Amino acid sequence: FSSGGGQARFSPDGTKYARYHKRNQVTLFDFDRATGELSNFQQLYADTTEGFWGGLAFSSNSRFLYVNTQFKLFQFDLMAPDIQASKALIDEWDGFTTPGGFSVMFFLMQLAPDCKIYMIPVNGSKYMHVINKPDEPGLACDFQQRGLVLPAINNTSIPNFPNYRLGTGYPVCDSNIVYVSSGSIIQVPLGE
Repeated sequence: FSSGGGQARFSPDGTKYARYHKRNQVTLFDFDRATGELSNFQQLYADTTEGFWGGLAFSSNSRFLYVNTQFKLFQFDLMAPDIQASKALIDEWDGFTTPGGFSVMFFLMQLAPDCKIYMIPVNGSKYMHVINKPDEPGLACDFQQRGLVLPAINNTSIPNFPNYRLGTGYPVCDSNIVYVSSGSIIQVPLGE
């Protein structure tokens, strides 16, 4: 069995470490930043019947853990007495494919500097899915499939935003950040 096709993350407050892979599902640990020790192992189950690929991301307040398979997005409340029982289905892939026939399913996620979580699809596409309010419980997190349309095709890559603010007293992200591109974009036609 391959251990690829998943994703691992530390929580923004530096107290948790989680990894998702279809075979092992979610492995969640407490993390001690001073010693590097992982403790309090918990195994959470998202959905063992869905596709191979998936990812995860923490909300900016470190309370919610989002886990996705290729077809479904779940939220776990890490403050719940029973984290597994807190699992909420946020959405299911709506079947959208590009005109070129590429499925815009779910794949890797990343908490961004604007406090939103962005998710790329499994295939190259000009779309990203967006969790607009990841600090909110359940459907209030406002997940939008294809919520961001890119000016060009992204071939399954997502930027990594290191948490340089951890331990500084500054917030991990700022929801007032707005990016407006004023530069030129050179687009090479590769099809949709």
